[in-house]
Amino acid sequence: FTEEHFYSASEAVAGRMYSQENWSHPPGSNVVAWAKPALNSPLVYLQFGDGPKTYADETYRRLVQNALFWAASQEAHAWAREAQ
Repeated sequence: FTEEHFYSASEAVAGRMYSQENWSHPPGSNVVAWAKPALNSPLVYLQFGDGPKTYADETYRRLVQNALFWAASQEAHAWAREAQ
């Protein structure tokens, strides 16, 4: 995860997709998915991008499916309650 692989969201919204003009990405973690409790509910966050290419990827779709099934499970809800 290096700066050249990230782009400005505000530039994209302004119609300049894939622009890094006057923008830099601070150094950070390479964590792209995590789970945490949100009150008594499990919450899963996946940060893999969006768009037709991402949504068409079978591995991405399996990851979303697994996250949804886990978040809906009794095990995940028990984990969230215990984490409070």
